[in-house]
Order: sequence, then C-alpha cells, then structure tokens
Amino acid sequence: MSKRIYWNFHKALLLNKIKFECRIKCLCLWDTNYLCAGCKDAKIRIIELGNNQVIQEITEYSKDIICIKKIKHPKNGECILTQGLDEGQIKLFGINM
Repeated sequence: MSKRIYWNFHKALLLNKIKFECRIKCLCLWDTNYLCAGCKDAKIRIIELGNNQVIQEITEYSKDIICIKKIKHPKNGECILTQGLDEGQIKLFGINM
C-alpha cells in the first residue's frame, strides 16, 4: 500500500496523508472536498478528502489511467475527461457528488 501526501505549498505545511492500495498515475482535484485519482490498476477512484475514503470507483478502462481533467460541459455540467494508456479514446464522465 503506497501513501500519498498533500501539502500547503505556500506555508510548507503537511495537510494530510492519503493511503492508496494501487500506484497513482494522475490526480485531479474536483473541489475542496473530493479528489479524482487515476490508478495503474485501470480504475478511477473518487476520494472524499475529509475522511480519506474512496466513495466511488470507475472501471471503464483495461489499462492504466494516464490523464484526468475536470471540465464544465455546456450540457452535462461539471465532468471529468479521462484517457487510458494505449487507449486513444477520451472518455467523459459525469460525477454525482
């Protein structure tokens, strides 16, 4: 199990540690409460930062997730765009928080 740490870079303070059971390939902050993590095990995990719990897993890929970006879609509202390793297709996911 690997640990990921996040910081207040302006004040050089450790804010919290998050434990993951997989290797992280990319991160995207949804808002101040949630973090999206693209993992080597081909899953996207949505983590609630208040209690460091995985609240949702997306399993639409067969290989590593290499990119996650949050966007505001004109019809669907806030979504994430994702891409997997060796999978050229970019996928759009609406996240219900």
